[in-house]
Amino acid sequence: MENLKKTFMNKSIREDGKIISKFIKMGMDIKNGTNHRVRGIIEADNGDYLFLEFICGNSPSKDYLSTKVAKKNYEQKYPFKHYVYLDFCFRVDNPEDFLLNHSDKYRSYSGKAFYDLEYTNENIVKVLQVFNKDIVGIELVDDYYIDDYCDEMGFYTLHDHRLKHNYEAIKINYMGKHRLVLVTKYSCDNYNNTIHYEDESTKEYKNYNIYDLYEEYGRETIDKLIEDYNNEIKNIFSNEI
Repeated sequence: MENLKKTFMNKSIREDGKIISKFIKMGMDIKNGTNHRVRGIIEADNGDYLFLEFICGNSPSKDYLSTKVAKKNYEQKYPFKHYVYLDFCFRVDNPEDFLLNHSDKYRSYSGKAFYDLEYTNENIVKVLQVFNKDIVGIELVDDYYIDDYCDEMGFYTLHDHRLKHNYEAIKINYMGKHRLVLVTKYSCDNYNNTIHYEDESTKEYKNYNIYDLYEEYGRETIDKLIEDYNNEIKNIFSNEI
């Protein structure tokens, strides 16, 4: 690599500030200089750190298509025999993103087929530029840096079952016979308790069973929130009289 200014586990930075991302070879090498399956971590333009895994997609055989319309449009939909397929895309700097099967922001990229891009290193870079416009190349490496990189950056190690996830019910916004709206607080500490993350969200339960809520959040907690909600409603109506 020429004109490199800095080298990190997951990337190299050129003198002009452009980025060469390092992707780990996870499959078989193939003839166009890439690998059947590659994965790595990049920093997006917005500061999010993303785990990405690409695989070589294979177009179906035209002979097996069932309809005349499908056969007629085959060349338009599948211009290449092997295309870029983004198998996984999620944040590694947010513990809830992996837990909840990827956030809304990136979920649409997981399992996304780029039929119009032949499977080459150059076209993988085109997809990476969707997330970071400064990425201009990739370097395929054998060193599996993912876990070490997450540890170094203080991220939550992928697939680490030592992570501690907790959901706490903190308030009832609405409670009717068939519907309940609950404010919950999600929190997580990484495996060595050096990072704490928490966030509040609203969950709606339709045709809920109070015993299911007891099991999920604890009977004492739910009973206290119901009492607080009923008192709040009483105060609202008493002030209107």
